[in-house]
Amino acid sequence: MERLKNFLYRKETYILYKYESIENIYSNALIRKVNFDIIDDALSFNSKSKIQKYRELLESGDVGYYAYLDNVCVHRSWYTKGPQIRRVIHNYFMTFYEDDIYIFNCATSEKAKGLNIYPSVLRYLCEENPNKNLYLIVSSKKPYAIRGVEKAGFRANKYLHYTCYFGVKKFREINAKESR
Repeated sequence: MERLKNFLYRKETYILYKYESIENIYSNALIRKVNFDIIDDALSFNSKSKIQKYRELLESGDVGYYAYLDNVCVHRSWYTKGPQIRRVIHNYFMTFYEDDIYIFNCATSEKAKGLNIYPSVLRYLCEENPNKNLYLIVSSKKPYAIRGVEKAGFRANKYLHYTCYFGVKKFREINAKESR
């Protein structure tokens, strides 16, 4: 029923963020780059089908990071490098150039939310990729994710207003500086 409802009418705003400055963030999490030896660690808060998707991401050259508390995986973040054209949400495609990185598929387990893990991982990714343009997209319906992204030094670059009416999907872009 939810799928039919979204087909008939759906309106949502997404925020495209771009990394701007390093912020000091502290968490107790241990951050590790994902490899095939530890890929199953995310079963602590992900399904087996998602783990299979992560295997495919790793095989395709994407890079993942897991964060651990007390030796339990509690967060995941992935990124892909340009150059490429990539579908990032619904039917919205972005062109990424040689110096661009797109961060996606981020999630923190319920028990680890509010512990600065997400912004710590984002900061780590930024430090690992100096002189790169780092981007990510967050739904405006996720205030905690927005707070974590902004805490990590990302700033709104564009607002993407998405509308789906009887299956016809449209995006309207607004530059973040114009919307102020």
